[in-house]
Amino acid sequence: MQEAACPVVTYGLDAPAAWTARYRHTEEGNTLLAVHGDGRSLGPFKTPVYGRHNMSNLLSCVVLGDFLGLPREHLAAALREFRGVRRRQEIVGETGDVLIMDDFAHHPTAVRETIRACRERFPDRRLVAVFEPRSNSSRRNVFQDRYAQSFDGAHGVMIPEPPMMEKIPPHERFSSSRLVKDLRVRGLEASYFKSTDLLLQALISTVRPGDLVLIMSNGDFQDLPRRLLKALSREAA
Repeated sequence: MQEAACPVVTYGLDAPAAWTARYRHTEEGNTLLAVHGDGRSLGPFKTPVYGRHNMSNLLSCVVLGDFLGLPREHLAAALREFRGVRRRQEIVGETGDVLIMDDFAHHPTAVRETIRACRERFPDRRLVAVFEPRSNSSRRNVFQDRYAQSFDGAHGVMIPEPPMMEKIPPHERFSSSRLVKDLRVRGLEASYFKSTDLLLQALISTVRPGDLVLIMSNGDFQDLPRRLLKALSREAA
């Protein structure tokens, strides 16, 4: 960084970054973000988004905005009004006190941090993590072992057979059934399904009031989040 031809400012949720932040959730469902650096304190900022990874992203925006000379009140308004992006902890709907969420998470770090964020935001809900290995990397065994360490915050895990496996050489293929076995060794309640339709039927019969169903895939997952919402709404009617 010393050789950079431009100003370099470091940031992170932990020291020794030049700019750091602390955050906590409020009872109103928001997050309060306090930013510190350059001998100053900025905030607290209020934001409806949550999760450690999102706070790191927002911290970078605050630091950049401050560097550009944006007024603090403009930064505060931007963070307060930003609702996140589609398919990032997106609430699809709620029925019968079952909350259904859609997220693009597909690599081990994203899965881990998304589950962690949901546990922080909804500590009183049972979290059912549903993961479809669909991306080019997740359908390969390059992350096979790492995925086993990504679901620790979930109360239950459901994983189907990956789609389009015929496009992956046999010796490179990811194994959903092996992941389920590895998760069970770690003490998690995990289930493997041959198809998304079978997984959906299991969800319909096992979710209960108070659950958060976190559905993760970088594809459409055969529209699983909305199919589940529709089916549960029918049952609740």
